[in-house]
Amino acid sequence: MTAFEDFGENIKSARNLIAIYDKTARTAGLLTEDRKELLRSAVVFSLSALDAYFHQKIEDAIVPILNADIEKMPGPLGNMAMPVLEVERMLRYYNRPHEKIKAVLKDRLYTLSYMKPDKVLDAVKLLGVEDFFSKVGEEIDLEEDTIRSRLSRWAERRNQIAHEHDRIGRRRGGGRRRDIARADAESCADFIERFVNGAETVLSSEL
Repeated sequence: MTAFEDFGENIKSARNLIAIYDKTARTAGLLTEDRKELLRSAVVFSLSALDAYFHQKIEDAIVPILNADIEKMPGPLGNMAMPVLEVERMLRYYNRPHEKIKAVLKDRLYTLSYMKPDKVLDAVKLLGVEDFFSKVGEEIDLEEDTIRSRLSRWAERRNQIAHEHDRIGRRRGGGRRRDIARADAESCADFIERFVNGAETVLSSEL
């Protein structure tokens, strides 16, 4: 399954949560506030779908790049820091050290998250793609600043849910919950899907 196909399945999961929210509207004993956890989860799922897409896209592209002419390797990829001791071990103890280097690079990339705009740009620069948001904006008819703003907004909203239990003024687990509406969850999924559709068009033409 390609990164884009996998994304399609993942964003569908986010939309399924919204559908469950709708279908449980008349479920006896289930409070609206409890059902809103489905909407919060949909936002987290949408951003996870975005993150997974870029991770897989990089993994699929990085090996051919590493196997190509070293002089054509994108600067950000060639300049990735790696401890000297780690490199020495690869060179001394592995019959195919370059394969080990590729594996280590993949492991490093998996520690990063690709949700905020600057991180997304870091991801595509590893692949040698420049002016990414501008190019995506042309595909999806959005200004670059709008794309950045919406990515930042939804990444922050995801972090509030995932890391703060969506609480305001949280102290020792207290603080009231932020509200979330069905329209929020749907807007998030719509934008992430629109953005990735544009990203796929750009990356497919450049890689």
